[in-house]
Amino acid sequence: MTLSGNSFAPFRLRISRQTREPRRLREHARLWANVGADPRDGMRCGSFRASDGAEIPYRLWPARDAAAAVLLLHGAFDYAAAFDEIGPKLARQGFTALAIDQRGFGATRSRGTWSGSSRMTEDARDAARFLLERTGRETPLFVLGESLGGAVAVHAAAIGNLPELRGLVLVAPGALASRMRQRLLAFVAIAVRLVAGDSEIVFERLAGWELTPAAAIRLIGDPLVMRRIRPEMLCGMAELAQSAVSEAASVATPVLTMVGERDELVRLACVRRLFENFAGEKCWQVVPGAPHLLLHWRRSNEILREAVAWMTAQLPPPPHAEKRQRVFAGDAGCAGARLD
Repeated sequence: MTLSGNSFAPFRLRISRQTREPRRLREHARLWANVGADPRDGMRCGSFRASDGAEIPYRLWPARDAAAAVLLLHGAFDYAAAFDEIGPKLARQGFTALAIDQRGFGATRSRGTWSGSSRMTEDARDAARFLLERTGRETPLFVLGESLGGAVAVHAAAIGNLPELRGLVLVAPGALASRMRQRLLAFVAIAVRLVAGDSEIVFERLAGWELTPAAAIRLIGDPLVMRRIRPEMLCGMAELAQSAVSEAASVATPVLTMVGERDELVRLACVRRLFENFAGEKCWQVVPGAPHLLLHWRRSNEILREAVAWMTAQLPPPPHAEKRQRVFAGDAGCAGARLD
């Protein structure tokens, strides 16, 4: 069975009997995943304790003279290693970057279990505080979320519990504006349980030609990238994406929303509805010919360059500095900008 939001799907979803992951998966997978990290990038790995006592694995890329801090929230099935390519680039641009394994993903103890939007939002707040403890509590903060992580970022910003927040960068954010689609996903989950009993949904990536080589290898071979989820986890992600659309009305923080014209997972109309609901300054950019995974795309450097320019434009100018020009593509008529 192939499930796609648009015309092209380099993946397929199928139903399978539930299986148990090997006990030593996390240990072996962490060693495997770190092989591709460049020692020259100065990446630091560890874990911090969330407000409920759970250990949250992280990856940190410190900037030498940090102008701001960026919290990186990965998409569904993925984990903090999703940012191994862009984390060092952000640090070189003066942004100390922190990526975490979101609850239920990566090497978290709750891997494979849906913890709910409230818990994931609290984890984002805890991660932001952990990051600012290392950069200085008055350091400007940005949150960059892709796909599922974008929806979590919206919820966290709507509640208003992110200290020093200057802006959100949403890259193909999870958004579900249609109640019919949510009911359809719920029906599929119930049907899977009734027909197949204790089953799960298997996500299989079929191609990676549109991705960077490192991203393709990681998404296809990294054991910490989830490929099996329970139906209730799928429903939880759908509910998170739908509630993000309404929660956006409570977000007054500046927002940059970027989406691929050829996104195969989320509908552009749903993301546009999310964007229109934001209450503050906002910028909309559609990337021609781009897939869902913009940050892992072969032209991801262009996406990152736009994001960095936008974040820089949100920062106050240094003392005695000349007036800074806004150089990101959406500066003129941002609400309808396209990257060519």
